[in-house]
Amino acid sequence: MEKINRFVTIFLFLIVTAFANFEDEFSSIQNEMKNSPSKAYTDLQSLYLHLILHGNDEQKIKVLNALIETSKILQLNYDRYEKALSELQPKQTQALASKQISTQKSNTSNATMKNISLEENRLILQFSKPTNAFRSFTLQHDTIRYVFDFYAVLPQVNKTFQYGDITIRASQFDFNIVRVVIRSKDEVFIQTSQEDNQFIMSLPLQSQKLKFDKDATPSQVVATSLNDGELQISFNKQTSYKHFILRQDKIRYVYDFQAVFPEVNKTYRYANNTIRISQFNLSTVRVVITSDKEVDLNPTVEGSDFFIRFVVGETVPTIAAQPQRKFRVVIDPGHGGKDPGALGYRGYREKVIAFNFSLAVKKYLEQSGIEVFLTRDDDCYLTLNERTKFANDKNADVFVSIHANAADNKNLHGIETYFLSPARNERAKQVAAIENKEVLDQMAEWSSKNIFLSLMNREKIIESNKLAIDIQKNMLFNVTRKYKDVRDGGVREAPFWVLVGAQMPAVLIELGYITNKTEAQRLVLSKYKDYQDLLARGIAEGIINYLSIAKRF
Repeated sequence: MEKINRFVTIFLFLIVTAFANFEDEFSSIQNEMKNSPSKAYTDLQSLYLHLILHGNDEQKIKVLNALIETSKILQLNYDRYEKALSELQPKQTQALASKQISTQKSNTSNATMKNISLEENRLILQFSKPTNAFRSFTLQHDTIRYVFDFYAVLPQVNKTFQYGDITIRASQFDFNIVRVVIRSKDEVFIQTSQEDNQFIMSLPLQSQKLKFDKDATPSQVVATSLNDGELQISFNKQTSYKHFILRQDKIRYVYDFQAVFPEVNKTYRYANNTIRISQFNLSTVRVVITSDKEVDLNPTVEGSDFFIRFVVGETVPTIAAQPQRKFRVVIDPGHGGKDPGALGYRGYREKVIAFNFSLAVKKYLEQSGIEVFLTRDDDCYLTLNERTKFANDKNADVFVSIHANAADNKNLHGIETYFLSPARNERAKQVAAIENKEVLDQMAEWSSKNIFLSLMNREKIIESNKLAIDIQKNMLFNVTRKYKDVRDGGVREAPFWVLVGAQMPAVLIELGYITNKTEAQRLVLSKYKDYQDLLARGIAEGIINYLSIAKRF
């Protein structure tokens, strides 16, 4: 304990010394904003943490305004900074500040979707300025959903079309993201293109719709190679595919197969083209060919083999595949052994629920070829520090700690995901205090502990926030399709000790309140196996979605 206090004291002293001259430090960060907004954002967060303890309101307002500006550049949510700003500014200047913020929003806002229409087999999205999908992916369960996300605003809130047995829905997914979901029972080929302010999705004519293999289990990639401009992907059985093109800074030719890739990802290069083969989600292998210009690819299927033959003007030597290790995920079932965690309805124990869900998430991730480790394989006790040390020793890509919530108020319910950051509200502090009990009993002051926790892992806060958002959205998306009353507790910041020291993006999931009768039964009873399955799949799909974006093509 004495060593920890000494470390905290030294650490805080160094931070105070480093920021002694606020104006110089703030000016330096402002200069970073144009060339390195991501670094500037992290430095501004650190500076603001320091100002909470040692700064004045004028300095905090300056930093909060800069955080809002940088968040816009990085397209991050800045609601909490605006809220903190409104609390700090004197009442007589709040109206002016609000107007300035509103003006900034209008000047730097995303595109507006002015119209969306379905003309024959073409879905036409009309924006106020040229806008492309910044992200697209496929989700498969009882139906297949092709998802396209745009940084934009949709005034109509949502709009739905029916094209044969294909349902198309456009909605405001987040405050700055419009999501278009194309839902079909069968795999379909979707061709995308952009013409000025229009983004066009061409669906197959009803008579030409491409149907995929109906086998319950996906096929498997058994070999890949690139020789003399010919890419070959061999499957264990004949496998259909869908194809679309994304045009942004580069041209990306995308091929999706209903399959599993044991190697998880592999990269080739030929001429000016980069070819990446990866496990996109639980049952989709995605091949992305990135090029600076249009290329003739000539895709063909011969038996169980898929070929792409590049046509280039000159012979260019190939570069061998770059071997890459599998993604590694560490799942931490909360509590265990002598520590039962929270006790809920009818004596349900948090440690048992956390362990059962961890096993289910592990199974779904491994089906996608991801390497998964559990911090505990049975009902044993581990200290909080041992859990993140385990993840660091495994060199994991992400760390996910699974828990169940509890409260004196039996009516409280909802699913929440937390990432490491200083607690900004009492509720987050209370939740963290429950999970941190083992450590809190040994530490004297909340304020020292709070700043210590934030500084230990500040470089991973942004990525952990993104991971938390992906997991939370996928969990809610899955379970609310059938269970409409599930409450979204949101993504929250809190100083969970179990996340401190993790050298990778790390989050803590609260599956629900086991002190709430309905939620406890859904998490435990076998008659709610579908609910448990949907929730576990949502966690796995959120992790896969994060990894697919964090390790960009």
